[in-house]
Amino acid sequence: MIFMHGSSDKNAAQRARFISVFLLSVFFTLAFACRAFAETKDYAELIISERSLPLREDLASRVGPAPESVIKILSLNDKIFIQPDKPYRARTPAPEHIEDIRAAIDSLPPVVRETAESCLLGIYFVENLIGSGLVSRLAGPDYKEYFIIAINPETLDMNASEWITKKEKTAFIIDDSSIDVSIDIGADRTGLYYIFYHEIAHVFDYAKRITQGEEKKGPAKLYDIIVQRSKPPRKKLACIDEFWESYSKPARKYDFDGRDGIVFYRLGGPNTKISEATALYRSLSESPFATLYASMNWMDDFAELFAMWMSVENLGRPWRLTLSQNGDTLFSIYNPLKSEPLAARVGLMKSELFED
Repeated sequence: MIFMHGSSDKNAAQRARFISVFLLSVFFTLAFACRAFAETKDYAELIISERSLPLREDLASRVGPAPESVIKILSLNDKIFIQPDKPYRARTPAPEHIEDIRAAIDSLPPVVRETAESCLLGIYFVENLIGSGLVSRLAGPDYKEYFIIAINPETLDMNASEWITKKEKTAFIIDDSSIDVSIDIGADRTGLYYIFYHEIAHVFDYAKRITQGEEKKGPAKLYDIIVQRSKPPRKKLACIDEFWESYSKPARKYDFDGRDGIVFYRLGGPNTKISEATALYRSLSESPFATLYASMNWMDDFAELFAMWMSVENLGRPWRLTLSQNGDTLFSIYNPLKSEPLAARVGLMKSELFED
């Protein structure tokens, strides 16, 4: 999931989480005090105070159950979506899951890992979290930007294929029960790897200004004006800028019918009937976007491109999407990174970001 990132810009307009109260904490730091948000300020200060700045410990030591300050601020932010019988709770990952995330961290390109080491406060597990994961941003006392990754531990309880298939199905209205969609990315790992790669890509994006960020209004716009002063100017990147006109609008030649109605996690949707999925996936297979989720906005586009690249090319995982009816294949996409124009984008991404 942008301010608290993990969903589309359509979701952002519909979900309070994308106007994260974390961002408002910057006003207190810079004396734009507002009594109504005092509680939010306290939470943000608690979160920051749990780490000594500058950050020095390795990333794996920052993994664990979400502190109470994080639980409170996430709960406050998502209160209109949280079911009374499913409150947000911290979860302590099992030792084998800590090892999984340590391995995922070790597999990151050095520039991504080093960037995260300088600005990622914690990787926390939160039961009942809406969606699979998110990134939250806040300003430190040094006016620099810091991040928190929250992960739904449901990703630990399912294998990778089960998790990503469940996520994919949230995009559809099931108007024909004979039609099904599944994604095979291997069953010998949990869903943790892929969602971690997606969320760490958002951290890298924010810190290095890979994309131009989300559309900004009000306090979010002021927040960005302030924190961007501590960052170098953004450089144009062909792997992003050639494919998008604006945050949620691709370049005209890469847009396709039905794309602007895509919504995941049943937040303001779904809007797409599964009986229309064949045409949608055919258009996706001819596009430069890794997944339907990637096609929603340029930030999730980069995060999904990075996550798929890490999963397929670096870990050697399979990737096959199958749309079927009564067990018979209607349409399939196999290893989309090998097909144009997506293959060319991967080459651009590697040369512009990860090769000396």
